[in-house]
Amino acid sequence: MFSIYEKVYGYESEKTAKICMEFGQVYELSENFNEAIDQYANSFSIWEKVIKDNNFAILFTLAMKIGEIYEKLENFQQAYETIKNVNK
Repeated sequence: MFSIYEKVYGYESEKTAKICMEFGQVYELSENFNEAIDQYANSFSIWEKVIKDNNFAILFTLAMKIGEIYEKLENFQQAYETIKNVNK
């Protein structure tokens, strides 16, 4: 599915960012936390490039999700760094 979206809409598009978020949720629910982090991080990096109208709520939400997963993995320093760096 991701390949199709990437071909149709391009990698740096809102639709592709949303697909990465969906994959992140699936991986998180299946407790595949490292893959979830990767997908949420992919979504974050795409949103950074395509975000409009200074709507940074989506970036904050993704940073919080990534931070929560790092907490589940007991990587508290990385959780802190992820959330701290969302302002940059």
